[in-house]
Amino acid sequence: MPKTREKAARPFDTLFEAYDAWYDREPGRSLFEVEADALKEMMPNMSGPVIEIGVGSGRFAQFLKIPYGLDPAVQPLKIAKKRGIHCMGADAVSMPFRDTGVGCCLLMVTLCFVTEPLKVLKEVYRVLKPGGVVILGMVLRESPWGADYLSKAEKGHPFYTLATFQSHKKVLALLSKAGFQIPEVVSTLFQPPGKSAYGAENFRKGYFPEAGFTIYRAAKRAQH
Repeated sequence: MPKTREKAARPFDTLFEAYDAWYDREPGRSLFEVEADALKEMMPNMSGPVIEIGVGSGRFAQFLKIPYGLDPAVQPLKIAKKRGIHCMGADAVSMPFRDTGVGCCLLMVTLCFVTEPLKVLKEVYRVLKPGGVVILGMVLRESPWGADYLSKAEKGHPFYTLATFQSHKKVLALLSKAGFQIPEVVSTLFQPPGKSAYGAENFRKGYFPEAGFTIYRAAKRAQH
């Protein structure tokens, strides 16, 4: 793997089949539905092209009808391509896109697995059109789910040991420093971790520390 590739990509390259299969059974199946349904409500009529950064095996991109995906872990992209996603193996800090050519970028928990989140968001800002949108799906550090994942990281979980779970305050600061407008925020997954399956939920507008999944939608400032 080239040295420029994120080190967090390595376990996803070797364990990608197990990671993807987790969504085929409970609780992964119902958790996916809760998170994906909320994301879908935040992505109506997004102008293109739309790209998922950190697309992995393409489950969310397929559900959300996102045609393009980028990921430094190239092995999961084999599955994403079978799901109809046009994929490329590349880092989020140096994307192979021209300036102001992208309409919407989704980062589904991707920001938790990059070493330089501000650089990533600045790169997203670069490739977005004026008025283009970044959507972040986040598990926040202060949430019950963030605490659960941190506990699993301490026990050597192959994915969570590489994650940095940001706080709500830090996410807002990162978006602001990258140049984005004040984001719209919605929250979902108010059910606690540890259940065998999860019921459907309606998301709530705003930030709630008890929510397991928080979505931020922020626009690039339009040029005049």
